[in-house]
Amino acid sequence: MPHITLEYTANIVEESFKELLLEIHAILSKNLPTDINNCKSRIIKHNSYLVSDGSPTCAFINIIIDVLPGRKEDLLRSIALKIKLLVKERLRGSNFGLDLQFSISVKNLPDIYYK
Repeated sequence: MPHITLEYTANIVEESFKELLLEIHAILSKNLPTDINNCKSRIIKHNSYLVSDGSPTCAFINIIIDVLPGRKEDLLRSIALKIKLLVKERLRGSNFGLDLQFSISVKNLPDIYYK
């Protein structure tokens, strides 16, 4: 466990998010901590979207990380900041010419969760 969902608009030019997600898995493994084998990621490309005024240069990346309950808010905030900095660094190329909006949320799964 954790579950990572990366959503992005189709105008972002990244060919693969695999390396980025592997780095996110490593951050979570080290800092939550959790066994890296428990990390599960999914990528959702949005071909149909609207950002801001609808300009074709408007784009977004949204990352949602669901973790098991019980971790302190300061820890989750620290992890979100590390991942935010990583994403901004790694996706510099996609940001060229785009008004790229980025968001991240780290949240607890509901108390009833079965694996």
